[in-house]
Amino acid sequence: MTIDWWTLGLQTVNLLVLLWLLGRFLFRPLAAIVAERRAAAAKLLDEAQAERTAAQQAKAQIETERKAIADERAARLDAVAQEAESRRAAILKDAQAQVDRMREEAKASAQQAHKDEERRIGHRAQMLAGDIAARLLERLPEMPATDSFLPGFEQALAGLPASTRAALGEEGEQPVLLSAQPLDDAGKAACLAAIERATGHRLAPDFRTDPVLIAGLRLETPHAVVANSFRTDIDRILAGFERQDREGAA
Repeated sequence: MTIDWWTLGLQTVNLLVLLWLLGRFLFRPLAAIVAERRAAAAKLLDEAQAERTAAQQAKAQIETERKAIADERAARLDAVAQEAESRRAAILKDAQAQVDRMREEAKASAQQAHKDEERRIGHRAQMLAGDIAARLLERLPEMPATDSFLPGFEQALAGLPASTRAALGEEGEQPVLLSAQPLDDAGKAACLAAIERATGHRLAPDFRTDPVLIAGLRLETPHAVVANSFRTDIDRILAGFERQDREGAA
């Protein structure tokens, strides 16, 4: 076998030229394209990673904000619940205070009404007792004589102030002397004498009869009224009862 070194050399040169041409016009552009595609892919991956990171951060922020909103809502609900509970407690306390006050007022009103009713019944009983006493005295077969009331009547007149005694019968108005029974001349004279001794001057009263006195005398003038009779005694006793009732109520 014989080797043609010129042909082999020529083929080798052709191969080297071909490799140079391929490297120049094919391999290098392909490598550049691959490198460019790799760079673009890496850029896309970086952008995707950045977007993913941003999305994760946004999601985390949203979760944080949602949790903050939920916590704030829970805090507000708790505050509202506490305020509602406080208001409910205050309303219940105020209502209980009003109920207690109304109960005390009703109790006091009932006690006062009971006292007023007792006082009213007592007053009616006293008035009834006075009327019964007066009627019983009127039915006595023999009433005390008017003369027996003269000393007390004279003493009551003498107990008036001196200016009042001096003014009796001076203004032209005739005094009225009431008696339970009609007075005879001797009885009238005894009354006039008692009046003169008590006042220091004579009077000319108008003698009248008033059965309401039951027994006794009553002198009525513009300046004073002086009486000594069963009716006066009964009225005085009833007035004492009423005064005791008022003092007891106070």
